[in-house]
Amino acid sequence: MCLCTKFAKLDNCLISLRTKMKIFCWWTLVHGLLSIPIFGSEVYSGKCHENKYLITYYGICLMLAVIHTYIGILLFLAVQCNLRNEFMFGVVLSNCFPIGASFSYLIYLIVFQIIFITFACRYYSTEMNINQYSLENV
Repeated sequence: MCLCTKFAKLDNCLISLRTKMKIFCWWTLVHGLLSIPIFGSEVYSGKCHENKYLITYYGICLMLAVIHTYIGILLFLAVQCNLRNEFMFGVVLSNCFPIGASFSYLIYLIVFQIIFITFACRYYSTEMNINQYSLENV
């Protein structure tokens, strides 16, 4: 991970990195939970059944919203228990929904995702304990 000092000034700007990661977890979880009924209603309503590509797109967005919700839970567990691999897995997979759903009305997600990923990489490289929960200590 990047240990560059360019973003070191932002680590404790206003709030700590750990608090920023908790906000990222809440953001992922709540946005996934709010997107499920939105895309679910589009799939199961009769409005887009004429266009098979549109219903396929909304179906994929619904599936990604459910995964996004699970990723939010995984990120919470990773931040609370200091699980490095699960945290990085969650950060990588949390990008799928913003990129996939950005073609509809959710373009703002990509902007927030880039900001949160910058802080997530800083948190991963500076504050997550490397030796905790490793198999080498067993």
